[in-house]
Amino acid sequence: MIFDEALQVRFYFFTGIVCICNNSLAIYLLIFKSGNVGTYRNYMLYFQNLIFTLIILQITSLLCSFIKKHQSVAAIDQKRIMGSARKYIIKVLLHIPPFLVSVSFGFSNLSKEEELKIAKQLYPDLVPFISLPNAELYSTSSVSIQVTLVVMIVTFVSFCSLFLFYYIQILQMLHGHRQFMAAKTYSKHLSAVLSLVAQLIVLVIWLAIPLAFLLGDVILHIEGYEVYLNILICLFSTHSIMSTIVMIFTFPAFRRVISCREKPMFSPATTMVQPRKTLRN
Repeated sequence: MIFDEALQVRFYFFTGIVCICNNSLAIYLLIFKSGNVGTYRNYMLYFQNLIFTLIILQITSLLCSFIKKHQSVAAIDQKRIMGSARKYIIKVLLHIPPFLVSVSFGFSNLSKEEELKIAKQLYPDLVPFISLPNAELYSTSSVSIQVTLVVMIVTFVSFCSLFLFYYIQILQMLHGHRQFMAAKTYSKHLSAVLSLVAQLIVLVIWLAIPLAFLLGDVILHIEGYEVYLNILICLFSTHSIMSTIVMIFTFPAFRRVISCREKPMFSPATTMVQPRKTLRN
């Protein structure tokens, strides 16, 4: 099977343009059309901006959004409310693993002379490419790379476990308090939770799986696997687009805006009732 590199580059150019357009639309919807969602809007904006910039922090921002929704539902019966200090500590701790991944990966950089030496020994065809200033070559025998991989795997497994824990608790709370909640409030919380779960599924399919196969090929050196990796990298590049599409179509308010069925602020049939003035003699 032959994979056209020129077609792949054009595909990245196209997805880049689409990514800018639909992320701009998502940010506009979150700021101006998200309705009465309170500070939860800020967490989703955080996640959306990270989709556009930093991949490594996306799972952290999504988990922070999960915790925010968990606390919104917990406020109904006041039984699982976290203190402000505890919430801030949890959020800070959630940002430590991505920071460790970034630092350990940063220390894995080789000097250009070392890169060229390895390339001449193992990959002579790549020497002209490695000579470019923006090209980087990493060694899987590097301790920093091994630490990065371990931290990434442990972080992903731990965060997915936290997702499952908070998801089960949210569903239990919604089910237990459904009779005390208005149908509109229940529907709003449920839609937000399902939207977050859908975002997590996108994160796993469009990010975790391609990265896992890519790292597996780098470590195991599987022959003849390059074409499939190129396809997975193309899938990887569409993650931002899919995440935005999922967010729009899992939020009822956003669906109404996109389908031009947004509810007006005031109904045309609404009449203004003026208070009757009483004249005193």
